[in-house]
Amino acid sequence: MDRSNLYNVIHLSLSFILIFMSFSVAQTFQTSSDHAKDGAFAVSIIYLVFCLANLTLSSYITRLIGLKLTLILSGLTYVLFIAANIKYQIWMLYISAFLLGIGAALLWTAQGVYVAVSISKHERTNSLVPSSSHGFINGLFFGLFQSHPIIANLLVSFLFRWNYPQLIIFTIMTGIAALGVFTLIFLRPIKIPKDTSKIFLHYFRCIIVYFILNRTTFDYG
Repeated sequence: MDRSNLYNVIHLSLSFILIFMSFSVAQTFQTSSDHAKDGAFAVSIIYLVFCLANLTLSSYITRLIGLKLTLILSGLTYVLFIAANIKYQIWMLYISAFLLGIGAALLWTAQGVYVAVSISKHERTNSLVPSSSHGFINGLFFGLFQSHPIIANLLVSFLFRWNYPQLIIFTIMTGIAALGVFTLIFLRPIKIPKDTSKIFLHYFRCIIVYFILNRTTFDYG
């Protein structure tokens, strides 16, 4: 059995773990620090722009520049937002939150399409029944991806125990997120097929799953 397309999904998931373990720390910090009100507003900016960009920009830009470049560029907006916490500046936080909202929409659009195309190729290459692998491969991606808060919390707990200041913690987190974006450079490129109706439907399903898995986003306080 040819597992190359399956490995593509695993590669993508591991890259996302590095990016989102750092982002989850930064997001939690926004509403649990001394700047909780400003942080909560910044998180609101992220998700408001995220919703609007999904409705207007994400599919068009993803088609225009391709999946791999979309993943890399949008990943950099996460790095910028995390880096904005190294030295807390309100204007920098709000600007990076706005850019991250756009980047998040692009990232999850590209992720959904990349996984859907990889699944289709995996099934065709191995002569499998169409859609027979969707549940397994999507479950594999999100199963690996959802390990990121576990790793993040363990890492940060040790950093706090060793009394590292905010500057050091977020410098480390920024470096980890940047490493995640760097690994996307080696992701195997995949072209978006002409008939994308089912693929973009799969993308919207991924967005719904992401929100369900992260429904506690606004529960910090």
